[in-house]
Amino acid sequence: MKEYKSFIYDISPEEEETLEKNTLQKIAHKEGKAEGIEKGIEKTNENIVINSLKEKIPIKTIEKITGLSEDQIKEIKQNKILD
Repeated sequence: MKEYKSFIYDISPEEEETLEKNTLQKIAHKEGKAEGIEKGIEKTNENIVINSLKEKIPIKTIEKITGLSEDQIKEIKQNKILD
């Protein structure tokens, strides 16, 4: 069985506050980055749907390409004006 060591840090309240603030900032940054990536993927899929529909590609094929459901594709189609 693996033993774990405990560490006790002797830091001032100011240092603790700074460490906590930095940790929270890093967490917020990672969450923001993940959210941005997710929005980018959504926008890319939206563009693929729009361009595919313009090219008269069947919805079933678009489902396979994007991983979106038929309802999601139809929603994008309704929300965007196709030429």
